[in-house]
Amino acid sequence: MWSDRSGMGQGITGYTTGVQPLPSRYAQRGPWVVDGNNTLTMESSSGFYACPEGKFYRLWVDSGVANPGQSKDCLFVSLRAVPVTQPNSCLYSAPQPPSA
Repeated sequence: MWSDRSGMGQGITGYTTGVQPLPSRYAQRGPWVVDGNNTLTMESSSGFYACPEGKFYRLWVDSGVANPGQSKDCLFVSLRAVPVTQPNSCLYSAPQPPSA
């Protein structure tokens, strides 16, 4: 998982698989912080915004912008990290670069 908290990225989040590079020079893969209440944040951030995109919500790390990416009706949310004793395996997809 990564976030770009720069002025242009405004806290946008996403993920990469395997050894894929970060999507921008300002994107970071951390440091993520889990506090004593299992609340997940990114270092020096107070939480996340969930902003509607059609039928779904996109998560943005709080970077001081209440409506990141010109989104509307964003909600400030807290995320919890929950220990898992028997994790499920996942297969993620990623866009493939165009062939030459």
